[in-house]
Amino acid sequence: MADSDGKARDEALRRFLAVRDVPCPGCDYNLRGLEDDRCPECGFGLRLPLEVPDPGVGWYVATIVPAAGLAGFMLVVIAVSMLRYSRDGVVEFVLAVALSSAVVVMSVSVAWRLCRRSGRVWFQGNSVETRIGLACLSWFLAVLSLVLFALIAY
Repeated sequence: MADSDGKARDEALRRFLAVRDVPCPGCDYNLRGLEDDRCPECGFGLRLPLEVPDPGVGWYVATIVPAAGLAGFMLVVIAVSMLRYSRDGVVEFVLAVALSSAVVVMSVSVAWRLCRRSGRVWFQGNSVETRIGLACLSWFLAVLSLVLFALIAY
């Protein structure tokens, strides 16, 4: 019974896509004339209404939040460094601002890359274990930068 329902859904999907220009919800690939229930470009399984069955949004957000938050925090670090080290010495000031700026650029680029459609498709195409690992790595790097800042600041 379940197998016949799956075949009926697959056939309905093929009939729907046979005469329509419809973009894949994962990568915007044109699915017109598709003979399979998977996008040939990104590999996501499709069903009617066209949607990605398992977006994995929770781990996606858990990965982006620390990267974006770290970028904001490091902007504050740059401001504090400018106030503290500009009077004390040029070397410390330049070092603090350069390192903080590098972390900001890396954090913003990671968050920006993941927020783009291709980044979401890549992230969601990974296994759950990989998504959890990426989220943990993102949080670890954010906490590590906070600890390093505390050690340097005091």
